[in-house]
Amino acid sequence: MTSLILASLAFMLVHLVPVTALRPWLLKKIGEKAYLALFSLVSLALLVLMARAYGDTQAAAPLWVAGMALDVIIAFLMLIAFWLLVAANTERNPAAVGGGAVLEQSAVPHGVFTITRHPLMVGIALWAILHLIANPDLASLVLFGSLTITAIAGSLAQDLRKEREIGVAWRRYRSHTSFMPFLAVLEGRTRLDAGDVTWWRVALATALWLIFLAGHGAIFGVPALDL
Repeated sequence: MTSLILASLAFMLVHLVPVTALRPWLLKKIGEKAYLALFSLVSLALLVLMARAYGDTQAAAPLWVAGMALDVIIAFLMLIAFWLLVAANTERNPAAVGGGAVLEQSAVPHGVFTITRHPLMVGIALWAILHLIANPDLASLVLFGSLTITAIAGSLAQDLRKEREIGVAWRRYRSHTSFMPFLAVLEGRTRLDAGDVTWWRVALATALWLIFLAGHGAIFGVPALDL
């Protein structure tokens, strides 16, 4: 458990780097491409350490009982997480590296960004929360809890960094969007457009969801649904 806690803390601390003075110092010393490669490599290495430490943790008494009905609900909610992750990685994201070019064309969000400004982070947080609910033990609380905190804190950090880097254009875009899904829509700051729905993304997310649903036991050693 100690190894899992230390690896999880290190993972969260590393993802605070983008909002500290260390980021511009590293950019100046090694350049943006090297910085992004280093950041990704360290993050991946820590994720591997977290996964290995989680797998080595001895089974403990559950903190609560999920139950079959809840497992089924969680499995279907995972489809939303898959769609958010697919959309976030296939649409032009103003919050991504070089995303300022997107805002030069329009500050009005489109597609998944009308739902949430940070679909990748929201997708990761949803995935982690659902796995935490489905795995009611202390080790899962540490692993998936740290991933949830990192995703939410990372979104806030990204907002701060983009405001510094892009300025007025980011603030204008942010005024039309929200981190909380559908909040900007409910407040009338943006609107959903059926024309923004790309069915190939929905189909891809569904296909990936079905693959992981069927192969979860073979891949991770635990079936998604113990039918």
